[in-house]
Formats: sequence, C-alpha cells, structure tokens
Amino acid sequence: MKYLSNIKRSFEILDTYKLPKEHRLFFILQLIAWQKMSFEFIEKYNILDFNEFYRSTISFDALKIHFKQLQQINQEAFDIAYMNKIKINNQDLVFIFHEVQELIGAKNFDLISFVKELLFDIIEQSIPEEICQLIFRLADIDDKDRIYIPFTYSQNILLTLIQNNVEHIYLENDTEVVLPNILNILFERDINVKSTNILENPAYKLNDAPHLLEIFDTSLSNPPFGLKTTIKDDKIYRRFSFSKGKCFAPTPHIEHILAQTSKKAVIIVPDGFLSRSVAAESKLKAYLIEKNILEAVISLVQNIFTGCGVKTSILILNFKKKNDKFIFIDGSRNFEYDSKIRKNILTNTDDIITWYRSPLDRLEISKIVSKSEIKDNHYNLAVDRYVVSKNEIEVFGILDKFSKKMRLSEMAQVLRPVVLKAGLETGNNQAYEVCSGDIPDAGFLYRVEKRITIPGQTQLTMDQKLQPYDILLSIRGIIGKVAIMPEKLEDIWIPNQVFLVIRPNDINNKKIISVYLYMFLRSKIGKVLLNRFAVGGTVHQIQVKGLGDIEIPQISQAEMEKAKNDFLDEIKIHQDIESLKQKAQSILNNFLN
Repeated sequence: MKYLSNIKRSFEILDTYKLPKEHRLFFILQLIAWQKMSFEFIEKYNILDFNEFYRSTISFDALKIHFKQLQQINQEAFDIAYMNKIKINNQDLVFIFHEVQELIGAKNFDLISFVKELLFDIIEQSIPEEICQLIFRLADIDDKDRIYIPFTYSQNILLTLIQNNVEHIYLENDTEVVLPNILNILFERDINVKSTNILENPAYKLNDAPHLLEIFDTSLSNPPFGLKTTIKDDKIYRRFSFSKGKCFAPTPHIEHILAQTSKKAVIIVPDGFLSRSVAAESKLKAYLIEKNILEAVISLVQNIFTGCGVKTSILILNFKKKNDKFIFIDGSRNFEYDSKIRKNILTNTDDIITWYRSPLDRLEISKIVSKSEIKDNHYNLAVDRYVVSKNEIEVFGILDKFSKKMRLSEMAQVLRPVVLKAGLETGNNQAYEVCSGDIPDAGFLYRVEKRITIPGQTQLTMDQKLQPYDILLSIRGIIGKVAIMPEKLEDIWIPNQVFLVIRPNDINNKKIISVYLYMFLRSKIGKVLLNRFAVGGTVHQIQVKGLGDIEIPQISQAEMEKAKNDFLDEIKIHQDIESLKQKAQSILNNFLN
C-alpha cells in the first residue's frame, strides 16, 4: 500500500480510543476534506480553515466546535456523532494533524489512490482496484448515461467513476452517507447520495409519482454476500416476483436492480448463487435466461475482497441485447498473490474485456452457450459448467467411444440421508453413524466409530439403514470420497448427511454393479464428472440436482469382471502400502532401542 504507511500511526492512535475502523476512516478523511475546502468558501461561513487551526493551539474540544460549524456547510459530511463517546488526548491529536499535513503536502500525492487504499483496507467486502476498473469498462458507459450504484459495499465503484470523470452518478446506501458526502468535497463533485433500507423503502422515486421508481441507464453493484433477509410485501413498487419471505442475497438485490435499470447492469455475485437450486434463485435465473436479459457471466479468482474469501463472478445484464446467446468466461486463471495484503490480484483484465467484446469458444477460457443448454443444466450459471478444461475434453473423448450409456438414476437410486432424532418413547435403537473420517483409502468399509441413538422400527429408520453393497459418496467438505458397504452388516449403520447413498436397482447383480459404479466414481473420469457439480467457496459441496443425469458407459460381462479384478488389485495395493508404512514406523520406533 503506497500511502497507508504514511498515516499508519494515526490509525493506531485512533484504535486506542476504540473507534471502529469506519469511524477512523471518516475522521482522517474529514480532516482532509476540511483542508481541501476553499478559503473563500469557509470565509463565507466565518469558519476557521484547516491551516489556521493547525497553526493555533490544537485541542479536541476546539476541534469539535469547528466540526459543528462545518456542519453548516455540509451536515452529512461532517457528522461527528461518533465523537461524542470519546475524547482524544491533545498530544495524540497534534500527532494526527502532523501526519495528515505531511501526507497531503507530500510531492505527487494522489488523493484518489489514497482514498481507494483506505477503503480497500478498512471496509469489508471492498472491491479491489482492478475489479472496479473491469466493471467500469464492462459497463460501456456513455457520457449522458445516468449511473446507479446501490448498496453499501459498492462504494469503491464510485471512486472509479470519479476517476474516469463520469458525471451523472446516483448512490444509494443501506447505511451511512458520511463517506460519499466527504467524497463530494474531496473531489469537488455533486454526486447524488441517499440513505435508506433499499429493499424496504427505495429512495429514488419520481417526484410527481412517488409510487414509481426512478429508472437509470446503467447499474453497477456489489450486493452483500451471504446475507439472509426478509422480503415484505412490495405492492407499491412491485419489484419482487421471486423473492418472498426469508431469502438469501443477492436474489432480492438483483430484482431491485432490474426494476431501476433500462440499459445495462454489472453485478458482482457469490458463485453459490450461480449454482444453487433454491426456488427463488432458480426462478430468477430462469427469468434472466428466458427473457434474454443475461449477457455474460465472468468468473473471478477467489480471495480478492477485504475480509471475505468468497469466490465470486460478474453478471452482465443487458436490456438492449441483440442476440440470443450467452457468454461464459473463466477470468480466474491469471492472478498474482500479494503477500503484503494477503490477497489475490487479477492480472488479465485486458484479456477479459477482449473475450467479452469478441465472444468465441476458446479452450479453457470462454464458451458461447444456447438457451437450451442452460435449460438442460437446470439454469445453473456457474462458468465451469460450460467452459471445459483439457481434462474434461479428454474424459468426454473417452466416454464418446462407448455407444451405449445409461444414466446413473436409471442404474441406481440416489438417496439423501436425513437426520434421525431419537424420541422419548421406548423402542429407540443403538446404531453407528458413518462419518467422512471412516472412509478407507480403498475397498469395503468395515469399521465405524460413532455410536448414536435413533428411533425404533419406524419406516424412516428402515429407509436410512445402509444395506450391503450400498455406495457412499461424500458431497460436502472433502467431496468425492467413495466407499462401498461390505457383504454383511451385523449392526445398524446410518449415513451422515455429508453423503449420498447410491443403491443399485438390479438386486440380482448388485455386487458386480456396485463394484463397477464404485470404480467409475473413483476413476479420473468419475472425478472430473463429479467436479462439474462442485459448488461453494468456503465449504465445497456437490450439487445433487442433475447428478443422476451422469451417463455411465454400459460394458460387457468380461469388462465387468475386469472392473472387479481392478477393484481387488487396488485393495491389495493399499494393503501393501499400509504394511510398508507399519514396517517403516517399526524401524523408527526401534531406533537406538
């Protein structure tokens, strides 16, 4: 960070007064805004300017008096309510004034770069500089366009618009308005700023028809990640067709943006939104496709935001779209790790712009997709569902050699475990719960540690009970682990909810089919296919919807026997490995003994 080191000690001092990060940011920027205000403007209100105050006796009480006078000029920018609970020592205050004066007086001081560094360092979920510039370029803004920036986490985009001399900006925050009003002073702008609960009571409405929302040309936004919100009745503005009651961001946020945008919207979304099959999200994604509003999805590298490691993508919604194709771009491959801020920095933004403006099918980079293909994928908008890797191309080539295939759902039942809670009634049973740590490196699962109490002989209990030759597939946490149940199960074994149970339909040939499915799922082919259903940033999981559509090659009896022999060979190899490990450990245990 180029400038933050010059003001670091001031932030440390303010931290000792238990000022939240945001208020420390406000305080430093308010001092700079005071210094930036013209002498004539302050003289008009008979207020001491920053330099005169700096050359006088500095005290916290005197500072508060002057800030209250500055509120005559801009009430919101010089709101000092947060100061009422603290009293900064005069010596500390003098030191802060020294640092601020030296900072803004330094040669080649770039104010906008300094403010961007501050925001990225302090405000959670702040958008890094390269992503802000990417969003600006993707938006293709015309000089006369009115630009709407909703939701608090979008404020870094505001600075990029200022830097690129965009004139007509309308900011709507969920929380405070101090910061954007300070920015108006710092950069001598007249940005429209409003604060409200946007989802409940939007602020930008037509003056002569307040039941109608104001419409903007372009919207740029970074809605909150993972926020669960309750959507109330929206009879007046009629924004929410899919968001009802309790729902996750960004579904209602996107619906709000749709209601106030006429040309284009560029929105950052968590990848979970793209792949989740929750009703509201699925319906919204289907709407964006069926109405031909979605233009592109661009995946970004993980770990680029302040205080947030969620993997994200950029949605581009185009209300003036002239074709019926959808562009999916993998923009996550080129990045550098900055050890100082412990974040990834995207390095290929110029390439991403080229791929977006000149859409083509490019290996491992981009894919032009039809509406029918997205519909066949249950409106999953994850980029890696469509942009294939070299491994996937190799696997698809292998599968194409087989003339006969059968869907997994046709070969076996795919069962989701449920929680079994023991009641107070008599007849509860003792059982063993199979957990992820029980899965062996290869072969049959023979040992389970965790004992649980489950309800007695209910139908639900019987349905959950594992059977011989059932296959377990882990779908949460460490995904893709596979185990096969042994021929005899003397106790009751119940699967943990991190698993799917795959139970072959052909009872007479269950053993050989189970072994074949087990080997297929553990093979390179199976792993590549399963990874296409992987979703989630922090906690990986396999999306179950569509998993039954995986096509399994139908092979001859001789090939089935070979699969069984491969299965036994793999078990033998792992047994030999374990034996060698024990011998190696024995050597260490007996050293010098």
